[in-house]
Amino acid sequence: MTSKRTRPKAQGTSRQEKRPFPLPTGTVSSLESLLAQAVHHHQAGNFLQAEALYRQVLLHDPQNADALHLLGLIAHQSGQTERAITLIGQAIAANPTVSAFHYNLGMAFKAQGKLDKAADCYRQAIRLQPDFAEAHANLGMVLHQQGDLDGAASCYQTALRLQPGWTAGYLYLGMV
Repeated sequence: MTSKRTRPKAQGTSRQEKRPFPLPTGTVSSLESLLAQAVHHHQAGNFLQAEALYRQVLLHDPQNADALHLLGLIAHQSGQTERAITLIGQAIAANPTVSAFHYNLGMAFKAQGKLDKAADCYRQAIRLQPDFAEAHANLGMVLHQQGDLDGAASCYQTALRLQPGWTAGYLYLGMV
């Protein structure tokens, strides 16, 4: 748990506002350093440490799209899909141009069985990054589940063209 310092009440307010400890000089690089440390812990599977560091970044920069997105990924990886959807949605609101944000929002919707919403997210990821093989593959899987076999086959073919080493893609393609 991170400790927080409280600021004195501003005149005319009834609650104390919690603020993080000040960052050293070079705040942007310090935030980048915190984010890099968080990603390191996240990739190592240390979700509690990563989450604490992502939250520290957000205390200093509440609209940090990367921290919101990655905190959402931890929620998704921990089975908290509703929280993941909220956090990744906030990341998209802060920066709607990152294809990975839309892709991971699609993954959370897919986990909830909300296939139409998942498909919309994958399509947006593809619009932003047409060579995003995983988005094509996951859109294909959703379309396959929805019974759109032609659409699924087209997505699988595109994913295989973009990532020829994806051996499971040949299996999926053979099932449609």
